[in-house]
Amino acid sequence: MDEKKRSNIIPFPNLKERYIDKGMALLKEKKYHQALEMFSEAKNLNEDKAEIHLGMAICFMELGELVEAKNICKKMLLEDIGHYFTVLQIYLTILIQLREYHEVQSTIE
Repeated sequence: MDEKKRSNIIPFPNLKERYIDKGMALLKEKKYHQALEMFSEAKNLNEDKAEIHLGMAICFMELGELVEAKNICKKMLLEDIGHYFTVLQIYLTILIQLREYHEVQSTIE
């Protein structure tokens, strides 16, 4: 679809919130691939909510894509997106799983 046609499309009301809600529900059901799709759709709608980033990070972590999860959490910490201590806890968990102990130490310091 070209950009002109795409710009004429008006999304359903509350579509972003629906994607986020569905993503959270799928995350709770441990359906990480499907949840990741929902969060990606919400993000594609130019939505930059903390729930989307955190949901994607958790999905990537659970799917074993630790580097991708780490990058999302690091971006969240640097740009002050979301609840700092929640993001920090997930970030440190990922770093420990990646055995990046020096990064854990420097982050804590």
